[in-house]
Amino acid sequence: VSRPVNTLFMTSVGSLPEVVGLCPQLRDARKVLYFHENQLVYPTQCVKERDYQFGYNHIMSALMADLVLFNSTYNLDSFVGSINSFLNKMPDYKPKGIAELIRKKSQVLHFPVEFTVERRVIRDLKCCT
Repeated sequence: VSRPVNTLFMTSVGSLPEVVGLCPQLRDARKVLYFHENQLVYPTQCVKERDYQFGYNHIMSALMADLVLFNSTYNLDSFVGSINSFLNKMPDYKPKGIAELIRKKSQVLHFPVEFTVERRVIRDLKCCT
């Protein structure tokens, strides 16, 4: 990143802590995370096949975000409602109060997401000149 970033908008497909770790210039940017699905309730063929890393990444990304957006109320409620039971499956330290922290900064933003782009931003983009 060659210039300051005010806002980072990311989907839950990636890991927000990893992106910020790899690009520390994003540390001070406002971080918005958008969930169109969540791995805590994602269907699997068999419980023993579940990879817990994906769900853990979703929780850590939501904790790092300043604003967490979900495409539906169901998605928000099922994610936040599954955090405690998911963390209880972990063999080590189980932090408390995570679900409440995430719920406080969560909202629903239905698909499709539309962004208003200012003219000066378009003018500054090299691909549009």
